[in-house]
Amino acid sequence: MTGMQPKITKYIILALFGKSGSGKDTILNCLSKMYKDNVHSIVHFTTRPKRENEIDGKDYYFFTSEEEIAMQHKIPIEFAHFNHWLYGTSIDQLDPHKINVGTFSISSIKSLIKASNFDVRPIQIIAPDHQRLFRNLLREREPDCHEICRRFLTDEIDFKEENICFKYQTYNNEDTEMPEAIAERIWTEQIKPQDLVFIL
Repeated sequence: MTGMQPKITKYIILALFGKSGSGKDTILNCLSKMYKDNVHSIVHFTTRPKRENEIDGKDYYFFTSEEEIAMQHKIPIEFAHFNHWLYGTSIDQLDPHKINVGTFSISSIKSLIKASNFDVRPIQIIAPDHQRLFRNLLREREPDCHEICRRFLTDEIDFKEENICFKYQTYNNEDTEMPEAIAERIWTEQIKPQDLVFIL
């Protein structure tokens, strides 16, 4: 008679990714509100300075240094440096009993896919360039136009098809469709009934 094998927790992650201003956060917020009983919103950590209207613990966990993150005993499941700032996700931000939804970079998704205890479902959110630019300009009262332009140019390189070496589904977030409708399509197409049967 063999001993019982320990059950390995498998976290389901809807990983939203897309160019700056594509509407990832809007779709994430819609999913969180529409399916709040089954969704856990992932809040990442960063050493980037807090932008206008951002809330610590809601948009990000803001830290002043990588040493401060280590002192908080954050165990990262993925991390990356962008523009001299650290971005990452700690394991305590995942809930094994819910669908975890968050926004991620392409490199972060690649890291998560390599781990055996994550069921990662990459979702690319796209939108026309002029709509993305308009959204970025409206995000703050005094937008950093140089930073917005830098992100746009960087996105053109990062989102070349050859740099995305994993399977993903694409959803178009144009202004002609309500984000709630897009969130509903994502949930209907990506989440199956068996995904909602969580073992306590």
